[in-house]
Amino acid sequence: MMNKLQIEQEIVRIIQKITGIENKNIRISYQTTGMPSIKVDLDYCFVSLNFFDTEYTQPIETEFNAQDESESYKGTRGIIANLVLYGLNSFENTSKIRVMIKDTSLTKNLRKNGIYLLCNVSEPRRVPISINQQWYDQVYLDLRFYQKIMYNTDRHYIDSAEIKVISDHKEQDINIKQGEN
Repeated sequence: MMNKLQIEQEIVRIIQKITGIENKNIRISYQTTGMPSIKVDLDYCFVSLNFFDTEYTQPIETEFNAQDESESYKGTRGIIANLVLYGLNSFENTSKIRVMIKDTSLTKNLRKNGIYLLCNVSEPRRVPISINQQWYDQVYLDLRFYQKIMYNTDRHYIDSAEIKVISDHKEQDINIKQGEN
C-alpha cells in the first residue's frame, strides 16, 4: 500500500508526463516563508494531497482469524489531489490533466497499488492572482481517487502466567498455561 508521500510523488510523475512541466517546477508543498519565487514565463504546479469521507469510505470490514488470532481491517479511503497551476499555460495544462488523467497507462502504477481515479473530474477553476506586482493565471483542479486499504494486526494475549497465592494457612503456586482450565 502506497503512503501519502509515494502517492504525491506518483501524481507529480503523471502531471509531468501529461504537461511537460519541468519536475523542479512541480512542487508537493508550498514554501513556508515569503512569496513564491516563480517566473511569469514558466509553468508551475503545486500538489496537495488530502483525504475525504463519503458513504463509501465509512464502512470498515473486520475479520477475525481464530487460527492465528489475527484481525484484518478492510475499507476504502477517499483521496483528493488538489492541484494549483500557475503560468501562461496553466489553464491549458489543467485541461490536459483533466482529460489525460483518465488514460489508464498513466495511472497504471496507482491502480497496481489499489488506487483508482473517480472519473467525474470537475472543470478547472481560473482565479488570476497578483504576485510581486505581476498578474499570474492561477488555476485549480481537484482529482479524486479511492484507495483500497487493509491493515492486519495480531491479537496480543497472555500465553502463561505464574500466580502466587499467599494466605494465612499456607503458600500455594498456581501456573496457568494456554489451553488449560
